[in-house]
Amino acid sequence: MIIAPATSNTIAKVAVGISDTLLTNAIIQGIKGNIPVYILPTDLIEGETSTILPSGKELRLRVRKEDVLNVLKLKDMEGIKIIKDPSNIFEIIKKLDK
Repeated sequence: MIIAPATSNTIAKVAVGISDTLLTNAIIQGIKGNIPVYILPTDLIEGETSTILPSGKELRLRVRKEDVLNVLKLKDMEGIKIIKDPSNIFEIIKKLDK
């Protein structure tokens, strides 16, 4: 199972074992069923970043240390692998397809 992207809300819920949405339930059940779960978090590195909105305006975003700590909790969970770069998804699919 590949979850990409996963919001900080989804990451936080899975990190503490909450499965109250379709997505978090699928992840938790996947782990219970020994299905490898690959997750691409939106908030991977603490600090500030910016993006350009469709209007052309810049939006500054801050990734909190709490969000990064939840990603680290997932990294230590059995059955979950963290994807650090979206380009790695193709490699994962090829590997799982074998």
